[in-house]
Parts: sequence; C-alpha cells; structure tokens
Amino acid sequence: MVSLKHNFLVYTLTGIVSKKINYKIRLGTILNLFCIAGITIIFEYAINTSWSYILWGAESILTISLIISFYFSIVKTGLWTFTHRNKKQLDERELVITYSSLQTGYAIFSIIVLSILVISSIFEYSLSIVSAAMLILFAHIIPSTVIAWKENSI
Repeated sequence: MVSLKHNFLVYTLTGIVSKKINYKIRLGTILNLFCIAGITIIFEYAINTSWSYILWGAESILTISLIISFYFSIVKTGLWTFTHRNKKQLDERELVITYSSLQTGYAIFSIIVLSILVISSIFEYSLSIVSAAMLILFAHIIPSTVIAWKENSI
C-alpha cells in the first residue's frame, strides 16, 4: 500500500487516515486547559482589584502559550478538523470515536459549567465576557482533548 506523509497524517490510497497520538500531543492539550483556566482566573482577579504589570505579563504569557499549544496540539495534528467535520465525511470508526468524544467531553463541560454557575451564584459574583469566551473555547476543544487522551491513533 502506498502512503504519503503530510502534517503528521498518513493518507493511504484507500482513503484511511491514521495518526499516532503521542505524549507531546496529550501534554499540549493539558497545557491548553491550564492556559484557559489561568487566563480566566487572572482576568477575573484583575478586574476586581486592579491591573498591574505582573498581571498583564502573566495574562500575555498565558495567551501566547494558549495560541502556540492550540496550534501544535490541536490544529496541526488534525484533531480540530477531526471533531469539526461533517458526519457524512466520516467512516463508521471515525463516527464512533467522534460520538464518544462529544458525549464524554460535553458531560465534563456540563459539570464544570454548572459548578461555576452554582459557585458564582452562591457568592453573588457575575462572570465577565472573558469567562464566557473561555468557556466557549473550552467547549470546542474538550472533544479533541478527550480523543487525544482516549485514543492511541485516529
């Protein structure tokens, strides 16, 4: 069987796509989640106190780290396109993987969002637009993260 290597993916003549998921990709997805949490926590803290150079620097470093880790661990590896493809473009195995990752990812997402909303309601704290934007980003990358941790290859 003839195959062509391009961007970590192996395209075979039969149309099967295979990608080994290694520890670097898994660590990159975890770094994404830590950056999202860090950006949100620092922003919420800063708007309630005052912005200092240290907070600006930390926020900048986390934002740059998020962009870089997102690109290398989710976009470049194909995890983003894998979870955002039309279901008509997926074979049976890919449908099972995608469905499982969406089911697990959104269960995790629901628990986290519900916890955040309950805690903010108890303490009568309103969340900022940055928190909402980070939750939307989290909702989009959690299925890719689940695939990176559950599957050995896609």
